[in-house]
Amino acid sequence: MKNLLSILIVALCFGLLLGGCKKNIENTNLSEWVDEHDKDKKTFEGLEREGDKFSSQNNLEQAYLLYSKALQLKPKNVDLRVKRGNILFRKKLMEKALAEYQAAEKKEPARRDVNLGLGKVYFAVSDRNLAYQYLQKAQTDGCGYWEADALLGIIHDLRGDPLKGEELFKKARECAPNNGDILNNLGTSYLLQGRYEDAVDSFLAAIKAGNTKKRVYNNLGLALVKTKHYQDAFEAFKMASDEARAFNNIGHAYYLQQDYKKAIACFEKALTLHPAYYPEAGENLKRAKAALFSKGADEGGPALWNESTQLLLSGN
Repeated sequence: MKNLLSILIVALCFGLLLGGCKKNIENTNLSEWVDEHDKDKKTFEGLEREGDKFSSQNNLEQAYLLYSKALQLKPKNVDLRVKRGNILFRKKLMEKALAEYQAAEKKEPARRDVNLGLGKVYFAVSDRNLAYQYLQKAQTDGCGYWEADALLGIIHDLRGDPLKGEELFKKARECAPNNGDILNNLGTSYLLQGRYEDAVDSFLAAIKAGNTKKRVYNNLGLALVKTKHYQDAFEAFKMASDEARAFNNIGHAYYLQQDYKKAIACFEKALTLHPAYYPEAGENLKRAKAALFSKGADEGGPALWNESTQLLLSGN
């Protein structure tokens, strides 16, 4: 009897102990406790994985911090150099981004992501020759590096080879069919080739894809002017800036068509809407009146208008 009583007491105590442990487990977030316990002992893989998560959420500062901690564990890791370079590029810190990509290039010069990063930085700082060299190294037949094709297309347009630009933009579009920047740039290639209807279609597709930058509307306005859809062009120019500039731009189009009366009316309207707008509208009005009086523009006219067109092409 005494032995039985002892067994019951031990069992009761054991049961109480189990009950107490169960209560503690239920009241503690074990995952949080483990994370807190191991916060200074995270593995390289864990830090990189967390950094990737924050980068995908556009929390670039936190992602950079985690990548930096991981890099302390593996200082020679090229993937982390590229990822840090990508973040710095997105933050527009070009010098620092360049340093990261160059560090990666020293270890693996043939990597496409390294060359793409270098090409993007050099393009951003307007060193087109170096950008061209690196972007060519980043090109591939697949879709992994379509950005290289898109940027090379711009460089070819700027070099006066819009046919090659068109080819590269179409290649990039196969990989990113709804990218509004590609569609705008393809439209620019068409515009430079004199294929104005195709340009209009491409600019409209860019806007439909969500690219509503002022430059796109400006380009659309230029293409519509070339197809003589002046009212639609006026609306596009309004979206790019304001009504006064739209009247000035349409006046410019009429001036080029030697329809000086309409040009004068547009320039006067631009000045009425915004008297202190910019000296250009006033100068344009003087030229249009002089051209109407003499039935032809003076020799200085074309250079001024060509310059104006370039400003429009560059957008705001």
